[in-house]
Amino acid sequence: MDRHSVKLICCIFTTLGLIATNLFAQEGPEYAILKSIKAPQDLLFPHFPPRYCVQVQLSGPVAEEMTGAINKLQFESPVFRESFNGKEFNLYLANSNYPEQTRELLSGLLNPLELINMAVESVIKYKSENKFAELQDQTSASHEISSVNGRPVYKIRLIPKGNYFSYSYNDNGAFVEESWMKELTAVVDSALSLVYELSATKQQRQFSVDAVDKPSARESAVKYIFSYEFGTGVPLPSRMEFFSDGEPVLDISAVYGPLGDQIVFTRKTICVYQGSEKACLELAHTDYSCKACPSAKKRNPRFYNRKLEKAALLSKKAVDQLRNGNISVSTRVLEELVEKYGDTPQAVEARRLLAKLPSQLR
Repeated sequence: MDRHSVKLICCIFTTLGLIATNLFAQEGPEYAILKSIKAPQDLLFPHFPPRYCVQVQLSGPVAEEMTGAINKLQFESPVFRESFNGKEFNLYLANSNYPEQTRELLSGLLNPLELINMAVESVIKYKSENKFAELQDQTSASHEISSVNGRPVYKIRLIPKGNYFSYSYNDNGAFVEESWMKELTAVVDSALSLVYELSATKQQRQFSVDAVDKPSARESAVKYIFSYEFGTGVPLPSRMEFFSDGEPVLDISAVYGPLGDQIVFTRKTICVYQGSEKACLELAHTDYSCKACPSAKKRNPRFYNRKLEKAALLSKKAVDQLRNGNISVSTRVLEELVEKYGDTPQAVEARRLLAKLPSQLR
C-alpha cells in the first residue's frame, strides 16, 4: 500500500471519528439526568443513625381500624415500635405477649421512603441497567429548562420511537394484563439529582387467558409530585402526591427532626383518597434509642393466634418482594393476605392501599 493510500485511509478514519464525536456531543443529557436521580434512601440514610429503635403512636381512621381488628382477636391494646438497621425499616407490635412471628406489620408499605422509591422506579426503571437500557432504546428524548422554587430544572419528555415503550405483560393465571407507555415527562434538578415531578400517559388492558379477541386498551394519565425539605441544609424527601386522571389517589409525607448531630423522623402520614373521602394513618415517633430493638420474648400460648401468624408471614413475604423490586409479586401476596385473613390488622392497610394503588405501582 503506498503512502497516498495510507494518508487517505487515515483521513477517512479521522473524519469518521470527528463525525462520531460530534454526534455524541449533540446527544442530549436527558437519559444521563434520569439515570442520576437519587433514591430517597440515598438522600436520607447518610444522615440517619446507623440503627435505632423508636416508639410509634398510630392515629387516624386507619389506626383505629387496625386497633379494632386486634381487639376482635382478644389481644391487649397494641404498642408499636419502629426499628432501623441501616438498610430498612420495620414497624411492628411491641407487646411482649405477642409472639414474634405475629408482630410484623406492613413495614415497607407503611414507610413513605419506600413508597416514594417504588413510584419512581416503577416509571423510570432507573435502578435496573437492563430496563433503563430498554427505555433508551425505545424512546426519543427532548428537554427544556424551567425552574422549581427558584432552582433551574430540566423538564424531560420521552416519546416512543415506535408505537409505545415500557411494555409490561403479567399473567395472573386466569387473567392477563398488558400495559405500555405513550409518553413520559420528568422534572429533574440535575445539580442535586432530585426528581420533582413525573407524569405519564399509559395504556393497559386485562383479558382472560382464553380470550379470542383482546379488548381495547384503557388510557390513563398519572402524575407524581415530589417535595423536599431543605431546613437541615440537605435535601430530605418530605412529600409525594399521586394523581390518576387528575384525581388525587395517595398523599404521603414525612417530617424530620434532629437527634444529636443526626436526623430522624418525627412524624409520617399516609393518606388514601376514596372518592371524596380521605383516610389517613398518622405515625408519631417518640423516645428514640440508637440501639437495636429488644428481641421478642417467648411466645405465650394464651395469646397465640394461628390466623394472625399466617397473616404476618404473608405481610413479611410481601414486604420482602417489594424491597427486591418484585412489585407485581408483592401485590399478589397482599391480595392473598386480604382474601384469606381480611379481619387481621395486617390486612387493614393492605386493603386500603390495594383498593387505590393502580397498576402503575405494580
